Amino acid sequence: MNDVTNTSSNGSQPGSNQNNSIKNKNEEKKNNQSQNSDSVDSVRVAEVQSAISNGEYTVDANRIADKILAFEDFINKE
Repeated sequence: MNDVTNTSSNGSQPGSNQNNSIKNKNEEKKNNQSQNSDSVDSVRVAEVQSAISNGEYTVDANRIADKILAFEDFINKE
């Protein structure tokens, strides 16, 4: 598999200000969206696609691991 961790072109750490900006926009959109879980946020999809294309999208492995562990805990409680 390919290593998906990268740094931006200016040498800053992964997840720098641009990543925070994307997260903030996503949180704002979540607050403004209706509760319909079937809808697709096409603006968010376009933002993520653009970040991937530009090599600016980073994956937070620790966050993913935490989500997997939380999901396993949820499953095991049932």
